[in-house]
Amino acid sequence: MNLRDFWNELRRRRVVRVVIGYAIAAFVVLQVAELTHVPLGLPAWTYRLVLVLAIGGFPIAVVLAWAFDVTPDGIQRADAASPDTTGRRSLWPV
Repeated sequence: MNLRDFWNELRRRRVVRVVIGYAIAAFVVLQVAELTHVPLGLPAWTYRLVLVLAIGGFPIAVVLAWAFDVTPDGIQRADAASPDTTGRRSLWPV
């Protein structure tokens, strides 16, 4: 399996979407935590806790995105597809 096949598999399993969505959501949560922990009188360690949870949740989200697909029928285990069964056309010629 070369790098292009791996990238196509990441896209097929929607791992790239999950990574981008997680990064955006974590950024927003960290910004809100930074703005609100002082006015709410929370201790300084609460922001560090939110940061550690965001960093620690990232690999979990990636693994779950790789292993499972969310479909209209519910959450299903993702199966490995051969290059011919993906149904997608590549933007770059092989």
